Amino acid sequence: MIITTDGEILITGSKNRPLGDSLVDDDIVLTKLTDDGELVWCNKYETIGYYGYGQSLLETSDGYVVLAYSSDDTSDETNMMLIKTDKKGKTLWSKTCYTPADERVQAVVPTQDGGFLIAGRVVTKGIYLAKANSMGDTLWTKILASSNEYTVFSMRTIPDNHFAITGTTNRNGYNQIYVLKIDGAGNQLEFRTYGESGHSTHSYDLAISDGSVLFGSKDDYPYVVKTTFDGDTVWSKQILDISNQGIGGAVVVNSENDIFIVGSNWVDGNERSYFIKLSSSGELIWSRVFTDSAGYNMRASRLKPFGDGFLIGGTRLGSDLQCFLIRTDSEGEEF
Repeated sequence: MIITTDGEILITGSKNRPLGDSLVDDDIVLTKLTDDGELVWCNKYETIGYYGYGQSLLETSDGYVVLAYSSDDTSDETNMMLIKTDKKGKTLWSKTCYTPADERVQAVVPTQDGGFLIAGRVVTKGIYLAKANSMGDTLWTKILASSNEYTVFSMRTIPDNHFAITGTTNRNGYNQIYVLKIDGAGNQLEFRTYGESGHSTHSYDLAISDGSVLFGSKDDYPYVVKTTFDGDTVWSKQILDISNQGIGGAVVVNSENDIFIVGSNWVDGNERSYFIKLSSSGELIWSRVFTDSAGYNMRASRLKPFGDGFLIGGTRLGSDLQCFLIRTDSEGEEF
């Protein structure tokens, strides 16, 4: 989910398509909404293989770029896809990178030369990196192999034209948050983990301000770590008011270095979404909870500044999967 330069909302994902007597996630979907949530257009893009997943979005001067991957049931291969559209969602080009391993691309950022840097995980253990030019042609791919399993949730541009990737890795039987810093050629500059011995921590998102703010969970509770640009921990905070149950979310930092996080937790058998504001020193300022009136589970995973408030996006889980959006004011109250 992104907010476009014209103030509207752009979302990518997948749409079920009939295949025999069943439904499969086949088509990648790109949807544009007005700032009031009204549909402007919705386009779908077919993939190679049965399953297609829209993962991340960028806006360019003349349109949008969708990062996606596709897979099928006949092999272990997944295919990385970049789709470039105009401002109305019409395809300008679509490029596929065939990969011999089982990669899951997750994040894309623009590079200074007009191209794109892509990050994801390798199911067979490791972190997958790829560089594409402005036309989506793959220039190189790289796997940072490891004996540990990794997830990749977020990638951000940091000073000196470097990049920071965050996710979760398993070490000594416990999950830990990691931050990997790389240069534009995919070379590893630094790798750090965050957490405490004997505790399981997961990473969901990374924000850049006067340092880095990592958001995840620690022993099923929301967990925030503030670091310097050099990666040293300034403070860490476990928010015991809300049990997170290890379900992902997002973090945003404003110009005053206040921290806003969204995530989901389980209460009485139902999944609900929460929205929390912390001070720059990690003190809880307020918390809000959103539930679905029809009893559906709500899993918040995206957060963007929007007008004078915020836009929260996520998945509504019931008999089928749906996207939900919640618009709030600056105090987290729903419009």
